[in-house]
Amino acid sequence: MKTFFLIKPDGMLHEQRALAMIKERFEIDNYETLTATDEFICRIYKSAVPYNILPAVKAYLRERPIGCGFARTSIDSFIELTGRNMIPLECPSGTIRREYGAGIGKTASGLIIIRNAIHRPKDMKQNIEFIQVLRDCYGINPYQV
Repeated sequence: MKTFFLIKPDGMLHEQRALAMIKERFEIDNYETLTATDEFICRIYKSAVPYNILPAVKAYLRERPIGCGFARTSIDSFIELTGRNMIPLECPSGTIRREYGAGIGKTASGLIIIRNAIHRPKDMKQNIEFIQVLRDCYGINPYQV
């Protein structure tokens, strides 16, 4: 199985270390550094954030490039590595969110945002949706040979 992940701008400050944490446990496919487009952001976060928070998410994801790829593992195993909680300080030590997430902060425009370093699906349905978004927006297909 391939599980989608997105390294967010605060995580990109530690990109190589975050990727090393992933590679210690899983293989990574199709990893690319990208610029987040409006369509990508809106589709990835459509069910995760209320409409009034979307401007903050857009500002946050445009602070610097993002990294997207696929870990060869189950969603549950990947969640264990990233941390289950959105708040980095509420995740166990040794998780990507705890180690590299910056916590609650503000975007350059002053909007409050949770900086938790990495985004990943919560279940198979969402993973399939994220794969489709990456395919539609950037032409990245994790199952292309």
